[in-house]
Amino acid sequence: MICRYQLIISYSVLICFPVKSENKKTYVLHKVWLSWPDAQAYCRTHYKDLATIESSEEQTNVYLIKPNPAWVWIGLYQTPWVWSDNSNSSFTNWFNGEPNNGFSNESCVSEDLQHKWFDNDCTMKSAFICHEGDCSLLHRNTAAG
Repeated sequence: MICRYQLIISYSVLICFPVKSENKKTYVLHKVWLSWPDAQAYCRTHYKDLATIESSEEQTNVYLIKPNPAWVWIGLYQTPWVWSDNSNSSFTNWFNGEPNNGFSNESCVSEDLQHKWFDNDCTMKSAFICHEGDCSLLHRNTAAG
């Protein structure tokens, strides 16, 4: 599979990365600021879900599409921490001292400028990253739309 960059009308960046055959993901950055629940709903409507990052390789792929400076929502939420699709992962990329629930209402996770994870208030508005499971299918859908 060849990685390609393609600008989509909604100020999104589509990037395909060849990932293990059992876990292909395409990450899409959306620069529109939404709350975590609204970002989740958008991703579930137009893609698969908010970004699920289950390895350092996937973290690198997210890093490559996220411009600096940018905070973005990813799909991790609540305590115990699970991904938006209710899956678990042993991979984490927390900033030192995080998660800390500093304001007693921090149940959703965003990635900071240095690509470290922070728990934040889910009503805060931020850019966000969605993911899709099959890169070639996403290319066909966006080309047709």
